[in-house]
Amino acid sequence: MLFKRTLCAGVPVLWLAHLTMLPAIPAAASTLPESGASIPASSAEDWPELSWAENTENFIQTRFTEASKKYASEWSGLPQITIPAGPTLSVGSSGPRVAALRARLGLPHSDRFDAVLGAKVANYRAAHGLSVGNRVDAVLVRSLNLGYDHYKGIIDRNVFRAASLPASLGERFVLVDIVTQELFLYEAEVVTETMKVVVGSADLQTPPLSSKIDRVVLRPYWNVPPDLTQTRYADRVLKQGKQYLTSRGFEVLSDWGETPRVLSYADVDWRAVKRGDVTLRLRQKPGPGNGMGDIKFMFPNATGVYLHDTPSKHLFGKTDRFFSAGCIRVEHPWKLARWLFGFKPTVAGSDPEQSVALPEAVGVHVVYFTALPTDAGFDFRDDVYQLDQG
Repeated sequence: MLFKRTLCAGVPVLWLAHLTMLPAIPAAASTLPESGASIPASSAEDWPELSWAENTENFIQTRFTEASKKYASEWSGLPQITIPAGPTLSVGSSGPRVAALRARLGLPHSDRFDAVLGAKVANYRAAHGLSVGNRVDAVLVRSLNLGYDHYKGIIDRNVFRAASLPASLGERFVLVDIVTQELFLYEAEVVTETMKVVVGSADLQTPPLSSKIDRVVLRPYWNVPPDLTQTRYADRVLKQGKQYLTSRGFEVLSDWGETPRVLSYADVDWRAVKRGDVTLRLRQKPGPGNGMGDIKFMFPNATGVYLHDTPSKHLFGKTDRFFSAGCIRVEHPWKLARWLFGFKPTVAGSDPEQSVALPEAVGVHVVYFTALPTDAGFDFRDDVYQLDQG
């Protein structure tokens, strides 16, 4: 059983990674069972998360399955001929590389790059999420040389990931796409709103999961992950002293229980904390600069993960947003809150950790897809957590 370590709310947790770091798929398993068919014994053993889903599927899974069948019908069975490297090819080009390209794409023998080959190249580009056009550059040559089995293996993994989602995702639900670092609001299977998110780094990954948001917490504390206390904050406290803690609203607590004692600065051997000899609970009070921002969105899960606001708004301007310790920072948290409640929840007084329950829990699904169905085929994405390997 494979595990990944995550730090989010400050408490180290482990999450089952078998939903994403999947066993290698045999070459013979290039096609999937028909919808409603029983999963073969070997599949049930290799993919235990699917054992409950033999006779049902969610609409995302349906889209994946249909796109997978279409991809196989169009691109399987072609000869796996290696295209040599060389200059970019386009309509009007000729020579042995063009002949190899035509053979690779299943066209009659010729060494001429004609309009028929141009159309086939354009279709291949569209089916693999490549830029529009019919030119054969180094990127396309590399894709062709990777071959059908490479891409079908990725597709199969993502079909199984879609199948691990609940059969019913909910009439209204939140979907977080780890790979693209985006959040989508769905109503009746249609996206009504999207926003950016910051997700876990490669070392502290955001885990795929399904749950239901049942409440929000206003004016939340931030429990600093112990790794950050050791690697970042202990050194700053040693250099700047007690003032560093008080100016930023940090307090040192005796333990991770519900009623810890507040320790003084002098009670702590900060050098031992920096060395990793002492594990410390550091908590930041609500207010400006708090790592959780002004609101967090809670849902039951075994990993301690949640959605939350952040004071680091500048990170949403970056293309790659893999900066968190596992939790998910939301670009527009109050827009999300209004969508969930139908109004903006407000604080009552100045107490910390004010919990406001949702009238009805709303589904939240955090997914890791490295291939996504499109009208033409699939959009293949970077495997940022290296979960397609092996």
